[in-house]
Amino acid sequence: PRIFGAGDGIWSATLNPQGISEGSIGEADGPEAVAAMVRKEAAAGVRVIKLWATTGSDDDLSGKRTYSYEEIKAAVDAANPLGLTVAVHDTLGVVTDDVVRAGGDSVEHPRTLSAETLANMRERGVSYVPTIYHNVYYRDNIERFGFPADRRAAFDAFIAANCSMASANSCA
Repeated sequence: PRIFGAGDGIWSATLNPQGISEGSIGEADGPEAVAAMVRKEAAAGVRVIKLWATTGSDDDLSGKRTYSYEEIKAAVDAANPLGLTVAVHDTLGVVTDDVVRAGGDSVEHPRTLSAETLANMRERGVSYVPTIYHNVYYRDNIERFGFPADRRAAFDAFIAANCSMASANSCA
C-alpha cells in the first residue's frame, strides 16, 4: 500500500475553508496563480493535487462552483509534466465534465452524475470517488464538530444521494 499526500490542496478565495487564513498556501485564483500553486505544492513534496473546485465540505453542502474550466485546465497542465495526480473536489458533479475535458485524474464526492458523464469518465480513465462515509462521520459527530443540530437532515440527504449515485444498497 502507498499513501500519496495531497497537502491542504488548492482553493479559490471564494471558498476560504474554515480554519485557513486568507492568503495562506493553497489559495489561488486565476489560471496563472493556480498553475503557480501547483508548482509550489509539488516543490513541497505533494504527490496529488487536490483542487477544491466547488464548495461542499463540513457544514456547507451547497456544491457551488469555485473554479472555472480554465483554472481546472491550468492545474492539470501544470501537474501532468511533474507526474502529479489531479483530484478535483466536486460534491454535486457541476464541474465533472470540465474535469474530464481538462484531463483530470479523479472527481471526489460527486453525488449527481449523468450517464453521459460517467461514460466519458470511463472512456478517459477518470476515477469516481464517492467518499460516502466522511459525511456519516460528520453526521454522527455533529456536536463534536459544532454543527447546528438541524444540519443532520442535510447530512442524511447528502449521504442518501451519494449512496444512490454509487449504487450502494445500504451505506448509512
